[in-house]
Amino acid sequence: MKQARTLNLFAAGLLAVGITPAFAGSGAKEVVTVTPPVEEECLSYDFVDLQYVYTSFDSLDDGHGAAMNLSKSLGGNVYFTASGDWSSSSLDRADVDLYGATAGLGYAIPVSKRFHFNLEAGGIYSYLDGPRGYDDEEWGGYVGPGFRCCLTHGVELFANVYYVIFEGGEDLFETNVGVVANITDTIGVKVAGLLNEDDQSVMAGFRFYY
Repeated sequence: MKQARTLNLFAAGLLAVGITPAFAGSGAKEVVTVTPPVEEECLSYDFVDLQYVYTSFDSLDDGHGAAMNLSKSLGGNVYFTASGDWSSSSLDRADVDLYGATAGLGYAIPVSKRFHFNLEAGGIYSYLDGPRGYDDEEWGGYVGPGFRCCLTHGVELFANVYYVIFEGGEDLFETNVGVVANITDTIGVKVAGLLNEDDQSVMAGFRFYY
């Protein structure tokens, strides 16, 4: 009787601290079930970025402009990505405008809900409107790997390395790295750098989730 009373008190104590014992009859061993923490999904592929762009050009004066990035999930691990940008610069005190656009597809490879590898590929277009009627138009393509990582639930670090080749045979590597800090569930602040052997750009703006 004393032993049964002691067993009941022991079980009540375990229940009080949130541990549930399981008994398989008289003399059974105690089994403790521990529930692992649930990892929350924190990476979305449905967003629009609006950014100010400052660029240090290799052959032009420093430029200022704006850029927009679009990402849209297409189902599964596939997503659509596109961008457009404009920068204003000068050469020998004459105005120069530069325009660019990309469109392609990406494939996300989730390592966990907080860390994804990705691979992107698509087409690229650039146009330079220079002084005295000089202009230059180029078409090309790009491909490259990257990753996205939630440092915390509201802070994301990302990086991509692209191989870019144009129709005339000119090619280069371009690196895009940055951080996004979410203010709310629908708005975040984004800061990024876009670097290649010719130009270096710093971008700052907002990310809007939809």
